[in-house]
Amino acid sequence: MSIKNKKYFLDLNIKYCLYCSSTINMDKYLDLLNMHGITYQTVDEINSDMFCSKVLSLFLLDSKFLNEENIETLQSYTNTECVIVYLEDEQDVNVIPENLVVQYISENSFNSEKIFYKTLKSSYKSLVRQKKLFELDKALILAQDEIDELHAIASALSTEKDLDKLLSLILKRCIDATSSDAGSLYLIIGDENNGKNLKFMLSDNFSLEIESVSFTLPLDKTSLAGYVALTKNVLNIEDSYNLPPNVEYKHSKTFDERYSYKTKSILTFPMINHKDEVIGVIQLVNKRINRGVILDNPKAFEKFVIPFTVHDERYVYSLGSQAAVVLE
Repeated sequence: MSIKNKKYFLDLNIKYCLYCSSTINMDKYLDLLNMHGITYQTVDEINSDMFCSKVLSLFLLDSKFLNEENIETLQSYTNTECVIVYLEDEQDVNVIPENLVVQYISENSFNSEKIFYKTLKSSYKSLVRQKKLFELDKALILAQDEIDELHAIASALSTEKDLDKLLSLILKRCIDATSSDAGSLYLIIGDENNGKNLKFMLSDNFSLEIESVSFTLPLDKTSLAGYVALTKNVLNIEDSYNLPPNVEYKHSKTFDERYSYKTKSILTFPMINHKDEVIGVIQLVNKRINRGVILDNPKAFEKFVIPFTVHDERYVYSLGSQAAVVLE
């Protein structure tokens, strides 16, 4: 079977790029690269654009390219094994630090389509492994940071005795941790004999300066907060203006209409104590691409508001449970 007819050997969810010395003739392999979805580009110098986190970059470089300046620039951007060294001479193995080399390929091997294909395949697979290891290390570091942060928050919550300040601290930490634009906190009031309701305690909005007015909601499944309180489920809504037609809950547009706002993504989660009782609900609104974004016009809501993630769900659920224990 011709190599060009083989199945894709790469993960099509990743973007791949091959940067090649301009002195290496790649004409015979252009169809092969194109067939596997690899973007090909000749280079005369290294620059930062070649190391975008969304692209897996591999370099096929010869000794003519690997001068001291280019090697130094390459090292300044990465410490990853990402270079296939094109060997025209045995001495070329010494032109570049080994920590940057993923493979060596001789001039004769390069001229063999089969060998070049295998070299390319193994090099990209090596880069994928490195990428996954890097992401795993990053995830472990972030997880440890979050554990440390949760411990710090628990300590802060346990020392705060003023209820209003405590509720404000809880809501602020949830908003900051998820890059939300706004948030609200509800507590369950009443008892089984006289009936229970959800009492709106406070809200915070980064983009709007408004004063909160306390009110109560019936504890039923028609509201997002009521639904979460009764089911104990986290409710992650990507777009409140496009809810599925068969759901029990609905989202009121009154606030949006009054303040020319648009509530798009919503994350609502319960505060559950150690008795497995829901004592309140926190609702976060409009996750932003970064915390500094102000949502002050219709285009901003479309451009900068994104859905809440599964990671957000897990983090605030843990934070909400901590808060519930402290509030008892």
